[in-house]
Amino acid sequence: MLSSTWPRSLLIRSQVTFTGEAKYAVRFESTISTPLPIIPHRATISGPLPWLSLAQIDEYLKPLRVHIPWTFTTASTTSRATKNGRKAGTGWSYHGRYTFRTREFGLQFAARVEDVLNDEGIPHSALQTTDFALHIPSKLKHIEPVSSSRYVSAGSPGSDSGITHQLPLQDADAYEPKFEGIVEEETVLSLTIKTHYAYIPEEILSLRPQLPATNDTPFPSMLTVPGLTIRDVRFAMLVDKIFRDEYLKTGRGLKSKQPTSLEYPSAQHMASNIFRQGFCKCCGLPHPLHECDKRKDYPPVGQCKVCGRSHWVVDCPVVRKSEGKKRAESQK
Repeated sequence: MLSSTWPRSLLIRSQVTFTGEAKYAVRFESTISTPLPIIPHRATISGPLPWLSLAQIDEYLKPLRVHIPWTFTTASTTSRATKNGRKAGTGWSYHGRYTFRTREFGLQFAARVEDVLNDEGIPHSALQTTDFALHIPSKLKHIEPVSSSRYVSAGSPGSDSGITHQLPLQDADAYEPKFEGIVEEETVLSLTIKTHYAYIPEEILSLRPQLPATNDTPFPSMLTVPGLTIRDVRFAMLVDKIFRDEYLKTGRGLKSKQPTSLEYPSAQHMASNIFRQGFCKCCGLPHPLHECDKRKDYPPVGQCKVCGRSHWVVDCPVVRKSEGKKRAESQK
C-alpha cells in the first residue's frame, strides 16, 4: 500500500528484445508519482523469513530509495564501502546513514534505534550482531555565531560542558536552526541490517543463473540464506520516522540529499543479480567455489584466465604455485 504524501519521481527501465536476444535498454523513461509507502505490518512467522518478493521490491525498495537515506547493496559493494576486507555474504543488506548536529544527538538516536530493535524482536548485543550493526564516527565542524529570537535555549542533558544549544520553536523545514558560535561535533550514524535467519522463496530461486552444475545441484528446500526481508524494510522505515519526527523537525538532525529520480531495471533483473555475489560459480549454492565438490566434474564454460586450460582458477597449478611461494616467504 502507498500513502498519498511525499510524491517523488522514479524512472522505470524496461526489458526489450532485439532479434530474439534479450537486452536491457532504456525503452522508455516514465516519470511516475512515487509516494512514501505505508510501513508494512510486523512479520508473524516464527521460523525463517523469506527474502523480499518481486512485488515487495517494486512496492518498497524502489520508491523508498527516493524517500529515506537507505540503500540496498550486495556483498562486494558492502566490502568496498566498509573497507574492512570482509564481505557481507549472500543477498542484499540494507544500509542507512543519518547526520546529527552533535555527537550527543547521535547517541540519543542510537538509544532510540535500540528501542526499535527490542520492540521488533531483532537480535542484537551492544548494537552489533550478524543481523544488525551500528557505527558512530564523528568530525569537528565550526558553526558561525548566529543570534535569532525565534530560538529557545535547550540544555544538553548529561553534558558538563556548559554549552547551550539553540533549538527552533517551529518546524525546521520553515526555519533553519541556528547555533551559537562553537565547535560542534557533527556526527554521522551508519546502520546496516539484514536477516540472518532467512530463506530464498521459489520465485527468487527461479532466477538463479544457469551454471555448469546447476541442473545436478537442486537448491535445498528451506536452506537458511541471509538476505533482505520485509522485517528489515519495516525496521528502516520505523527508524526513519523517528529521525524525521524527533530529530529533523527539531533541528537536531540534518537532512540528507536524496535522489529525486532513479533508473532501475525490472525487479526480476535486480533479484537475479543478487546471485552474482556469495554464491558458487559452479553449482549456484551459497558457498565459496573452493568448497564446491562439483567443480572437478563440471569445468567452467571458458578457459582459465591464468594459464588458458580447462579448469577453475582456484584449481590452477600456476595460481597454487604462486600462493605457495607467498606463504613460504611470509614464514621466513
